[in-house]
Amino acid sequence: MIEKITARSVTLRHGPVSALDWPAMTMAFAIERPAQLRGFKRGDNVTFSFVQADSGPRIVSIRQRGQ
Repeated sequence: MIEKITARSVTLRHGPVSALDWPAMTMAFAIERPAQLRGFKRGDNVTFSFVQADSGPRIVSIRQRGQ
């Protein structure tokens, strides 16, 4: 679920990420470009993929859940 959107990041409340041994949490993810978040708002349920870059996690794709 989207908690916050800024010009350079999106804060998401997400479930566990077993591949990285992460529990469910709320955290910020960098975005590649602002257009990735066009049409999204706080409270939207989303699915997403990300990469764990040297600078931290970065969203690769994001879409409304169920689409």
